[in-house]
Amino acid sequence: MIIYNVHYQDYKNKSKEMIGALTERRKDPRRGSTLIQSALKWAKIEFGQLVKDANAIFIEKRVVNESKSDSKRI
Repeated sequence: MIIYNVHYQDYKNKSKEMIGALTERRKDPRRGSTLIQSALKWAKIEFGQLVKDANAIFIEKRVVNESKSDSKRI
């Protein structure tokens, strides 16, 4: 599973703040535009209204391996 952590660069305080996370839901994430371009556009649409400058939004990609475990309920 691919998770995109969305951050905002605060140039005044010289810090970054995490404002959200988005998960890749496409079965074939290679489809369409590149993952980074697509995720950045998606982040600006979802979180752009929360910040003064939507161009200060950036993402960090994180890949999480899903382990399939056979758990049984008792």
